[in-house]
Amino acid sequence: MENYTFYMSNHNAFSVTPVLDNVVRIRYNASGVFKKSLMERYDIINAEIPQPDSELTDGETKIIRSGKLEVRINNDTSITVFSDGAKIIDSLVPFHPQDDNGCGGKIRITEKERFYGCGYRPMKGIELRGEIIKNWCAPITNNGPSTYFMSSNGWGLFWNNTCETFFDFGNRNDDELVFWSDEGEFDIYLFFGSFREMISDYTTVTGKPSLMPFNGYGITVVNGEVENEVSLIDKAERLRREKIPCDNFSISCEWMETYYDKTVNQKFDKGRYFIQSWMRPENVFLHALNRFGIKCTLWTPCGYDLTYEQERIYARKHPEEIRQPLYTRASGKRGNEKDDAASFDDANLFPTMRFDPYTIPDEPWYEHFKKFWKLGIIGLAEDGHAVQTTKIDHLYGNGYSYKYMHNLNQTLNSIQYFEAYREFTGKRIFVRTPSTFTGHQKYCGTWCGDTSSDTSLIGLMQYSFQGQSNVTADMVSKDPMQIHAGMFMPWVLNFCWGSYVWPWMLEDWLRDIYVDYARLRYALMPYIYTAAHNSHLSGIPMCTAMIINYPYDERFYNCFNQYMFGESILVSALTNEIHLPEGKWIDYWTGKEYDGNITIKDGFADEKGGYFFIKKGAIIPMWENVQYVGENEIKAMTVKIYPDTEGSYTMYEDDGITFESEDGVYAETVFSYTRDKGKMTITIDKNDSRFKLPENRIYHMEIYTEKPEKICDGAVYDETKMAVCFSMKADESFTIG
Repeated sequence: MENYTFYMSNHNAFSVTPVLDNVVRIRYNASGVFKKSLMERYDIINAEIPQPDSELTDGETKIIRSGKLEVRINNDTSITVFSDGAKIIDSLVPFHPQDDNGCGGKIRITEKERFYGCGYRPMKGIELRGEIIKNWCAPITNNGPSTYFMSSNGWGLFWNNTCETFFDFGNRNDDELVFWSDEGEFDIYLFFGSFREMISDYTTVTGKPSLMPFNGYGITVVNGEVENEVSLIDKAERLRREKIPCDNFSISCEWMETYYDKTVNQKFDKGRYFIQSWMRPENVFLHALNRFGIKCTLWTPCGYDLTYEQERIYARKHPEEIRQPLYTRASGKRGNEKDDAASFDDANLFPTMRFDPYTIPDEPWYEHFKKFWKLGIIGLAEDGHAVQTTKIDHLYGNGYSYKYMHNLNQTLNSIQYFEAYREFTGKRIFVRTPSTFTGHQKYCGTWCGDTSSDTSLIGLMQYSFQGQSNVTADMVSKDPMQIHAGMFMPWVLNFCWGSYVWPWMLEDWLRDIYVDYARLRYALMPYIYTAAHNSHLSGIPMCTAMIINYPYDERFYNCFNQYMFGESILVSALTNEIHLPEGKWIDYWTGKEYDGNITIKDGFADEKGGYFFIKKGAIIPMWENVQYVGENEIKAMTVKIYPDTEGSYTMYEDDGITFESEDGVYAETVFSYTRDKGKMTITIDKNDSRFKLPENRIYHMEIYTEKPEKICDGAVYDETKMAVCFSMKADESFTIG
């Protein structure tokens, strides 16, 4: 990797590393020795990205040119950056690299510049100008801290620092953005481009969002404290009897023999969940739930020291970098004598001084979950309150203090669950935790924690700036607006813990609304799963703040009550109005078409909970009458087309469980249409693939357009739907008009 390192007149040193065409890394310290950071050590930051060509012009001003960037390190240590010849950052000045008073930087900002990012915390909006942000993971108040933000002027900054950090977005000085920390180093990545381009590049550096198991994108119900295996089976049976879609039960902490057990001795409470050691998987209640199409995750706390296992992982990947100590830490034996507790010891790290009461150094935390995975548990709901606990004066197994590990622990937790489940089962794990930090998006989903409805929507938008796609919020089905908001998130969390809001427990009118929304959610599953896959490839989350998609529309500068759901659906939530962006939009509830750049108020029916618009030109594939993922082979689908001049859509399918798609075992079906002289031609192309689709699948096409003068054979015009309807198969074309 090409690094340009040089000393300045103040005897401090810079290291400049081109990363991508529009990304550069800059480090600054007093020694000129730039060590591998913790996030690099644990592969959270991708250090294997192919670099662009670059060159250094040496002189009083150091000029590094790479890709689209020109970085100037001025003699006064200020940094100026040009992108495509335009000056984007006028002055960035690092400070305090030479003493013990921490480090940080100051950036000159413009009057109308706006800022977005820095993770998830309860706020009044999504715009950061005038705010001071603290990045330190804490329950509810700071669930998802992040050291990455973006400017409306086309640049972003990621600070590679796991410690407590602060960002002042023009609060104390209007023309100055300041970031600082008492710990860590000046190690930043600068990004340039549009919001979408920067999010994509940021996730190239820190990891693309994971593709969860397909059933994870369905409805998950969080069960009540007093549930037992009989009550859960009864509820699963009733869901199926009443044809109410659902995929997963999240069993709350009371499943444990010892409540909130943080040790490796977690067991089912046999008084409520009768599971004996001699039982086979088919004998336990989980197998009965599976027959109803219900999978289960366990709600669990973690107070474990995860760094022992993370260091073992590092030692296996990089044996050449492990320098053995003369004496091991735990026993005083010579370094060449076997000592499992210190077998990963690396003398490059600090010495270990104490342990916590839960951790067994030789045993990974995930090891004790394997007995549950064997029984059919498909994932975990991590209680963030345990992970977020600050352990003052605690030194972790890797020798670092809580100051360096507290935030990072959130990501290590996700890494180890993800990788262990993959190795043990060959499948994707369904894990969620409210505690996130850099890189979390690559492994697990999250939800916005124990917060209010508006705060949850703000959280959904804040996460979209970080490239975290698999986000949801607690849906308490107390009114149509809550149901509407909850059903149109990347995955659904029906919160029945502490609330009797199972669908049949609602008032009749509200139950009907819940069921209608649940069925619409499951009809949209092929669109949702395709959006999840596209996010996995691009890094752009499924649900995105409007400002990401329409950066020049002032109505969206601080908008969080509406968002794009995939590329073609516009959702408003917990509000009676919607701002339509430029273009043309179709109200899904009424079929009415609107020109964009307008605001609509009080326009949805009483049985709905918000606006739901389709972008003109969209193609939306839908399932028919599905109650859970994998219930039936999908032999027929409905495809809705809202035609413009021309359009295409690629639907993605795989087995929804394993990682075989990484080896090319997936299918893509391309729907397209063109218009010419009053005629429209619709084509379905099935790409060659190693994933077997149902033979002779039928696609029921619905083309939402005015009634054509001529209806072709095989097609009808449905006056109620205001659509031309016909059926076709893959590798066929059909012309109407």
